Amino acid sequence: MFVCGVNEKEYKSDIDIVFNASCTTNCLAPLAKVISDRFGIVEGLMTTIHAMTATQKTVECPSSKDWRGVRASSFNIIPSSTGAAKAFSHGAAFSHFLRLPNVFKEL
Repeated sequence: MFVCGVNEKEYKSDIDIVFNASCTTNCLAPLAKVISDRFGIVEGLMTTIHAMTATQKTVECPSSKDWRGVRASSFNIIPSSTGAAKAFSHGAAFSHFLRLPNVFKEL
């Protein structure tokens, strides 16, 4: 995973597949790098709130991997994971990632 302003110099031209980091990682990683370089980071906590998405597994689409996440997305706050949590998984950071129902009101 590459984050602009953090580790894009690690990219080599022989890499065939490139994934840019998630929007959360792109927001948090540059700031965390500056703080870490200047002061060091002993521990961190990140909470991400995101709207439900079309690719999210729900009761309409069961998942054999994550039964906790398999519930009606329009009525539940669903604990999930994020690419940012994986990017910061060096033992000092803890993350919470929640998918929230979208509530629309007609105008």
